[in-house]
Amino acid sequence: MKSEADIPIMKFIYENTSFEPDYDQAYLRKKQVGEQGLVLCYLPKSPFMHLLALEAGVMTVTMAALTAPEEFKDLLDTMKKAFDQAARIAVDSPAEVLMIPENLSSEMVGPELFELYMSGYQKEWTKKISEAGKYSFIHIDGTLAGLLKEEAAVGFTVLEALTPDPVGDMKWEDLESFTGDSKSILWGGIPGSYFTDCVSDDEFDRHVKYLLEIMVSKPRFVLGVADQVPPDGLERRVKRVSELVNKYGFYH
Repeated sequence: MKSEADIPIMKFIYENTSFEPDYDQAYLRKKQVGEQGLVLCYLPKSPFMHLLALEAGVMTVTMAALTAPEEFKDLLDTMKKAFDQAARIAVDSPAEVLMIPENLSSEMVGPELFELYMSGYQKEWTKKISEAGKYSFIHIDGTLAGLLKEEAAVGFTVLEALTPDPVGDMKWEDLESFTGDSKSILWGGIPGSYFTDCVSDDEFDRHVKYLLEIMVSKPRFVLGVADQVPPDGLERRVKRVSELVNKYGFYH
């Protein structure tokens, strides 16, 4: 989608899009994982975030929303009808954990656009995930300060891939103050770049120990990569996480 002129074409596409379940891979993963973990499957992104991240980009989406608000909202409604089919298939899958993979960064989506176009979809499907007896995740791996409070209020079980300072825009010890009464688990902490030789061994150890010192204070945190170990990540750094957790990762 290059401009609001393409909205009718996009509507046609999603009016003629359908989904059907194929759970073979999920059942295979469930067998492979066994008692070692949980199987996670994706719902679609919210229609707004899908357009922004995959179909149009932030400039085109912003201009369409501002210059053709009724047509833009109509497109999102059309997309949601299609995405609801896929979301239901995902929730009914063998997965115990369901993620809305927004890949969200608050420098691209602020509170106003979030409330207008995204929160309704997220609240609807986190509720349906909970009603199915399953756990809900959101992937929010960009800047946090502008939207963490809003996302914490949605009702996700887990806010995942949280990237703190010095790569992100918030210190880990400040995250809870933004989440209000939310009981969402805060998952992440180690920026992907920290697994490369761009960061020294001493700095890697310092950062992980700093995270663990906070995380062992209460069972609300999960130490993880934010958002993934890059292709040039060092295997010894991955192993080092286990060593540091075994040494410093005990609850007070």
